[in-house]
Amino acid sequence: MRILFMAGAAAAVLVTTPATAKELHCNVRKDIVDQIDGKELKLINEKYNIKVKDTYTKKKDRVTSNDYNKFVHIKFGEELSKDYWTNVQIRPRTSGECLNRITGSDRRYGDVDLWSGAYCDTRQHKRAGKLGMEPTATPDRLWVAVGKAFTTTKISHFASFWDDTHDGFVLVGVCVENK
Repeated sequence: MRILFMAGAAAAVLVTTPATAKELHCNVRKDIVDQIDGKELKLINEKYNIKVKDTYTKKKDRVTSNDYNKFVHIKFGEELSKDYWTNVQIRPRTSGECLNRITGSDRRYGDVDLWSGAYCDTRQHKRAGKLGMEPTATPDRLWVAVGKAFTTTKISHFASFWDDTHDGFVLVGVCVENK
């Protein structure tokens, strides 16, 4: 019981970057660049080095991982999240890489399966189950949702950043592992 409580108390933290972290390339709203660029995100047993590659200034309905990863393409958005859960959409980038499984990290349960099967459509994104958000240690109330996309040959880590507003959570960035 004590171990479960300690795992449940873990929160996402952004700190300076050591070399052992997985590198995530990000497309984020310009006003959060200073909060996350070059920082390390720690969540449960994973560490991610955050590198901002692209920025945007106006509110977007959806944000994608652009072409930072040659195995998967990640998309978040299309709704204002009113709670701590969000939808993630993923597609394989090439026909030789089918999507086989999507997991999300949850502070209470660790990696949780969101979807599994065989999905090879490179044009349409596969909607996975609900991905849980965790608070970061930044002063501006950023939240993060992280997960993994398993394809035929690779596992690609991904993340999204959310701004906690009075009306709900607004998407402010999407990241994917640099592969």
